[in-house]
Amino acid sequence: MTEGILRVCFRKKGVIRYISHLDTMRMFLKAFARADIELKYSEGFNPHPRLSFALPLSVGMQSEYELAEFYTVPDENGAYPDEKAAQEALSRELSFCGMGINFCEYYSPDKGMKPFSEIESAEYKIVPEHPLSREDGEKAAKDLADFLGLDAINVEKRTKNGGTKTTDIKSMIFCAEIESGADGAYLRLVLSADPQKYLNPEYVISALTAKYPKFIDILGGGDIIRTRIDFRK
Repeated sequence: MTEGILRVCFRKKGVIRYISHLDTMRMFLKAFARADIELKYSEGFNPHPRLSFALPLSVGMQSEYELAEFYTVPDENGAYPDEKAAQEALSRELSFCGMGINFCEYYSPDKGMKPFSEIESAEYKIVPEHPLSREDGEKAAKDLADFLGLDAINVEKRTKNGGTKTTDIKSMIFCAEIESGADGAYLRLVLSADPQKYLNPEYVISALTAKYPKFIDILGGGDIIRTRIDFRK
């Protein structure tokens, strides 16, 4: 364990998708306070709780797998809060708003856990607003294969300074396929989540619907759900 860093894997689904990343952080801070789990603060003139989120989720997106880390304070005996008890307490405090805790685990390289800087990819499923028939799914799969066969997939990507830059995102799309689920077919994406090459799934959807307009009927109004975050092997 490294400095009592509690890694929390959580879900963010339902109407809670519409709150900002900053408000999500605030909700967690209140949940930790109500759960009586003390967090470590930074030093200096403006101390603040030490925490970090792996891949802040865009407003409107849902997720079944988000990662965040919180620096906790040990008790007088040098022991840190119990992982299972922390999971139960945080789940109790956050369940009312559509957030749930998948697990809590103390970060430790000895257990093979990697830092957030080693994140490689994120997986998403884009679920159509209306169920997709088998025939439409097969047609969509064909167009998707043609799309992935393009020499380049250029989009106008937003930059940190507020501008835009034409970027070829083809190499950032690790996987794109139509899959069948209990409620019908959906689009599965595995995209680069490297800190230097992060690809928002909205760019893929935008490029796909621009090239094949009928995908608007399939993906327009559908839910974007993050299902996994994976580290480099």
